[in-house]
Amino acid sequence: FTELPLAKSALPIKNFTKGILKQRNYMSLQVLLNQLTKGWIPPPVRDTNERYRVLLVHAHPLGEKSLSGAIANQVRRGLSDAGHEVVFYSLYDTRFEPRVSKDERGRYLGPTKDSPNLPRYPTPSADLTKPISELKKCNALVLVYPTWWFNVPAILKGFFDRCFLPGVAFKLPHVEPDLKPTSSGLCPGLTNIKRLGIVTTFGASRPITFLAGDNGTNMICRAFLPLFSPDCTILWQGLFSLDTSTQDSRANFLDNVYKSYRDVF
Repeated sequence: FTELPLAKSALPIKNFTKGILKQRNYMSLQVLLNQLTKGWIPPPVRDTNERYRVLLVHAHPLGEKSLSGAIANQVRRGLSDAGHEVVFYSLYDTRFEPRVSKDERGRYLGPTKDSPNLPRYPTPSADLTKPISELKKCNALVLVYPTWWFNVPAILKGFFDRCFLPGVAFKLPHVEPDLKPTSSGLCPGLTNIKRLGIVTTFGASRPITFLAGDNGTNMICRAFLPLFSPDCTILWQGLFSLDTSTQDSRANFLDNVYKSYRDVF
């Protein structure tokens, strides 16, 4: 694809966009708009020869018995049919502990006046070895979860709190003065991630969700996306009004999810 042309009358916007593109290694305008809109503008068509190692994280207490579980299976099937390697990680099935312990929080920011001998970055707890290892190895991350009270389930928030650690997901500019922080003020640590997928369901309608705010998507795309590759794209899909949805609408959504991860992601 090529960058979209801008009218001469849009000179201020053009100059603003050029500045951002320069900061982001001249990424295409379509990628930029995809990021700014949190996936509402679709990502560019991918190179069909590209193959990824995808970490698929699922968060629903009913697992495969839920619609969310069926969605995760469609994502996995679409990715596999496209030739990608999929690592499936169910937070509930693995009994992931979402709570940050007192010890973890005490080590989070490194050496302190009371504990001057702590390492610069915290050592991850033993139960985080697998998920953190996969975060570092994967080229793409897909999150499948229900939106509850306009946010992610607590167990998924705990996954972010405990796995996206200093020294893993990001580095601190005052600790790493040679690294250049992004607009978030942090130095990205997961630049291996080049694709981000979000598939979620809502009990509320689209208008109500728009008014209330999709806090889960906002958090993922504004807090974590800057920690990934500068040109990481977002594939976002949501099923609204789940409680009053029909069997046909759910089936159509599942089919769209499969095709999107087979052909687009």
